[in-house]
Amino acid sequence: MEHRRDDENGARRGTERPPTGGRKIALRHSTGGRECAISLHRMDIELREITAHTVRDICALEVAEDQRNFVAPNAVSIAEAHFEPQHWMRAIYADGRPVGFVLAWEPGGTAFLWRFMIAEPDQGKGIGRRAMELVIEHWRETGATAAKTSVVPGNAGATALYEAVGFALTGDTDAGELVMARAL
Repeated sequence: MEHRRDDENGARRGTERPPTGGRKIALRHSTGGRECAISLHRMDIELREITAHTVRDICALEVAEDQRNFVAPNAVSIAEAHFEPQHWMRAIYADGRPVGFVLAWEPGGTAFLWRFMIAEPDQGKGIGRRAMELVIEHWRETGATAAKTSVVPGNAGATALYEAVGFALTGDTDAGELVMARAL
């Protein structure tokens, strides 16, 4: 897995599998006399600071209609973050375009994933998992030793994503949401 930091704009960068060197490749094989082609693409996933120039694009990102009860709109999250001095937020970019948003509260010791979303057209492509891996890497670099989040009951997609990156349900609830935690 490749990790690098873009020093010019402070973006956290990473790449997704399969390892194709950041380009499209075609794999060809023969099946029953027919040739099949499979195109693989390695996306460049980044966590970028939100700026005055990008905030509208991030606020415009939306989850699917049936997911809107699971996560607040990005504009609300960005506004709320400005009242929490220990917040950390980033836009999630895939191949240079905005696809999601992450907001955490980092008081030290335990990091709290406050909001996380991937826009509807970009879900199911591994972007969320790779972005979460970058968030976890960031938390480790800040010295956090554990992380927590919570999910709305019934949000199976978020629960599965968080479990895939090491979170587990604790059996606790917070404001009606299921608490998940992991060591870092």
